[in-house]
Amino acid sequence: MFEKFKEIVRHRELLMSLVSKDLKIRYHGTIFGYLWSLLNPFLMMMVYTMVFAIIMRIQMDHYALFLISALLPWTFFANSLMVGTISIVSNSSFISKFYCPRELFPSAIICSNAVILMLSFVPFLLFLVYLKGTIGWSLILLPVVVVIHIVFTLGLVLMLSSLYVYYRDVQHLLDFLMLIWFYLTPVIYPLSMVPEKFRFIFYFNPVVPILSLYRDVLYHLRFPGIGSLLVASGLALLSLLIGWKVFLKLEKGFIKEL
Repeated sequence: MFEKFKEIVRHRELLMSLVSKDLKIRYHGTIFGYLWSLLNPFLMMMVYTMVFAIIMRIQMDHYALFLISALLPWTFFANSLMVGTISIVSNSSFISKFYCPRELFPSAIICSNAVILMLSFVPFLLFLVYLKGTIGWSLILLPVVVVIHIVFTLGLVLMLSSLYVYYRDVQHLLDFLMLIWFYLTPVIYPLSMVPEKFRFIFYFNPVVPILSLYRDVLYHLRFPGIGSLLVASGLALLSLLIGWKVFLKLEKGFIKEL
């Protein structure tokens, strides 16, 4: 696995090229181009502020900030899984003609989505300053939280993308699972709203500790506890190790299946 990692590092220019290509394709033909990465969360903040704070009058301080602080990371996670899962098959013509580490293709999807995630935090922080008057020192940990999230997501995408080569049902199953997963994750509601007798279910949701880090840093403006960071980091590393191991085992038959 370490040798494979060094091989990926040697092909880092190809990775950057794939990331650049993905971003260009995503915004090709649009008037605002990359500005959509800033406009989308800005418009979301405007709509959610109006709907939940003015019309529905949710009894929570700055509910729009509470919602977006987890919704932006969830969107990154969901998009990475959905697009990353088909990344090997989508690049089958390139893979069958040229050799490069196959991990580059799902990694490129995650990296391009991570760029969009980081850009989307810009309008969020502007709203944060406007509504709360400060951004807090906790934001210095935001890059650490994003890296943890990327590692966790990469592990899942590596596993799913390799399974999809053999079983195309994976994508259809994932559509259904992501819908269920979303509602079983405290994105649109706080965990405190869940009845105590059902709360144990959320302890088995590996996304919850990661989104809790985002909420601490972005919404509560506090430093996450060491325990929370260790749990999220441990889950991320476990996801990467399992996902990469499955990927390495299955990639031997990629050419034949593609």
